[in-house]
Amino acid sequence: MKHKLQISERQRALALYHAVVQTLRSNFYDRDRLEKALAEQKRPQFGDEEGALAAIDRLLFALGDTYTERLVEPQRDTQRDAAPSKAQPEPEELRAVIGGNGIAYVHIANFDKAGLRDRLIAKAEKIKDHRGLILDLRNNRGGRMDEALAVLAVFIENGVLGTIKNRIDADAVESRRYCVNDTQFFAEVESSGKKPRHIFFDRPPCLLGGRPLVILINSRTASAAEMLTASLVENSEPGKVTLVGSGSTPGKGIGQIEIDVHKFGSTVKLRITRSHWFTPSGQWLGDCGQTVRDGIEPEVVVEGDSGIEGLTAARAALDKLMT
Repeated sequence: MKHKLQISERQRALALYHAVVQTLRSNFYDRDRLEKALAEQKRPQFGDEEGALAAIDRLLFALGDTYTERLVEPQRDTQRDAAPSKAQPEPEELRAVIGGNGIAYVHIANFDKAGLRDRLIAKAEKIKDHRGLILDLRNNRGGRMDEALAVLAVFIENGVLGTIKNRIDADAVESRRYCVNDTQFFAEVESSGKKPRHIFFDRPPCLLGGRPLVILINSRTASAAEMLTASLVENSEPGKVTLVGSGSTPGKGIGQIEIDVHKFGSTVKLRITRSHWFTPSGQWLGDCGQTVRDGIEPEVVVEGDSGIEGLTAARAALDKLMT
């Protein structure tokens, strides 16, 4: 007669902790930083899941990366949940208009949802005959990098869009260099020990490129929005693009992934910094100042982050580009 193996609470807790460590080794971008944090923790002592979670939190704190964290679901307020509330309308994700003078205005609020490129193309068809464009990225905190890259292909006809490097296991980082030409949108993929390859995507029409462009930014223009801005600037012809804003962007050249770690019926939800992205010229903007901050500076500085001041300055800068 076979006996069912009994696993103690302490063994379950240790297994959960080590599963999290292995997940970090396979996904956290900066391997040296992780190994240093692990060395500082030595051999954590705990006897139950609560102790394991506390040890995991200490390890994540030791990494010194505010974006790598354990995600804890907030407790529900049953009284608040039961009370009827008026639904708040979501802010418009994308706007595109053109004035009678041929000046177009495009506002992108975020890159959170899939299919943004297609929605932009539908709107761009109506403004494609513009003489100059104001692209408003103020308060755009980023979102999906793939969406930002796809949007770039609507603005850029030929060139390198940017490079994203992802940790794919404990000993390897994969590099994807995104490019467009007249007919193709593709990524050149390289990783250690593997043969280089190409991934091809649908090439959208370049409806918004080749004309004077002013980009509105501020201190909350981050991550994917910074990548979009840097790529448009570095791919532009001299005298075709001007940056207008109230100050430097935060310099968030990192990206995260969310992973659920399961072990013996327990689950730990993690957000892990897995990627670094680089501008077409190879510049890394940093990690919001945790170790490096190299944000994008506006050429024309205006007071205030929003409202008519920025738009007025952007229109003046665009008029200058168009003369």
